[in-house]
Amino acid sequence: MEFATYYFTLLVMLASVLAAATCFSAYLVSRSRAMILAFGGFLCYFIDVAFMLQDSIAAVVLGTSAGGDAGYLLMRSVATILIGDACLTFFWLLVCDFVGERRRSLMAVPPSRSSF
Repeated sequence: MEFATYYFTLLVMLASVLAAATCFSAYLVSRSRAMILAFGGFLCYFIDVAFMLQDSIAAVVLGTSAGGDAGYLLMRSVATILIGDACLTFFWLLVCDFVGERRRSLMAVPPSRSSF
């Protein structure tokens, strides 16, 4: 099962980085705000999915006790929360842009509340 999960994770990472690259190239052509927001969202999603593999890599690189180190677990948790919050913020701003919402209060409240 671990074998299938690893390759599925790689497939999801490939799809998200391809979507980010496509959105960035569309932004370069059209200069659309929606495309740069989608690029940021997919790029953050790629990094968020990549963090799924970090425990396995850290155990090999830092030794088997690195996975249980309190400092490592704290920094991993903080990084995961920040990247996840950035991903949700980019996609929330993309939805606001799509529906034409321009009120700053509505655009700022959900991203600021997502990390609680």
